[in-house]
Amino acid sequence: MAKKNINLGSEAYNRFKELLFAKVWKPGDFVSQGELVRKTGVQISPMRDALHKLSAEGIVIITPRKGIQVTPASIKIIREVFHLRKVLEREAVEFFVNNAHDNLIIELKENHQKYIKISEKAESPQEMREIIQQEEYDIHEKIVNFLGNDLIARIYRLNADRIRLFRLDYDFSYTTEHVIDALSEHGEIIDSMSQRNLKKTIEKMDHHSSMALKRALGPPYL
Repeated sequence: MAKKNINLGSEAYNRFKELLFAKVWKPGDFVSQGELVRKTGVQISPMRDALHKLSAEGIVIITPRKGIQVTPASIKIIREVFHLRKVLEREAVEFFVNNAHDNLIIELKENHQKYIKISEKAESPQEMREIIQQEEYDIHEKIVNFLGNDLIARIYRLNADRIRLFRLDYDFSYTTEHVIDALSEHGEIIDSMSQRNLKKTIEKMDHHSSMALKRALGPPYL
């Protein structure tokens, strides 16, 4: 029975995130338990277990007599999640440049070229946003995972989910030009890594992190 409850709790957790990132809800929205049960198809008990986990991860806020709120975006929180990403990636990039096999860097290059070709065929800003989001996971997480540190990888994934959450709030301002810029920044990072130039790679990664933050904060900061 305990194992079944754990499985149902995991199902509720995963289903909630799927719906959230499909924009069923957005940052700041309040959601009732009844609505969660209806839309996820999971019973209330495992859903409560999932909500406690989501609350601990900063995805939702549970307030007595108010209910469940998808964590709203704020300038402070956006700055914090991008700062954490920058700190974790600094460590990962140094290890990657010094230790990654050439084949792994070649794979990153080939994947990057694939995303550029896909972006050239994109027919809407939404398609472009989905392309850069996928490439970000492919590049950034691959670099972080190469550390072989499960704890850092887990923290990074949780933080990446929070960045993804807050992007739901500013997708409207994330233009095709922003995606092209981000793709170009990724290419510069990969080129620097292929040269085994740690100083240049860190500079390119720091620049990309700074620009990603500005794109997240919106037009006043660009």
